[in-house]
Amino acid sequence: MTALPWAVEPPDIILQEQGQQFMGSANDMKAAEKTYSGFITMIKWAAPIIALIVLLVLILIA
Repeated sequence: MTALPWAVEPPDIILQEQGQQFMGSANDMKAAEKTYSGFITMIKWAAPIIALIVLLVLILIA
């Protein structure tokens, strides 16, 4: 692939050119799904708590 000198190639293209694998194994996907699930669960709890804190601060300021 011919690129302009100032262009930045996507990481997967660079890895392909270097002969490296850029797709994860099945075990990596299980770990990624577990991490993603934990992140989503944290967001589901954190967003309402932060909203309540903001509401409380707004009430105290008013």
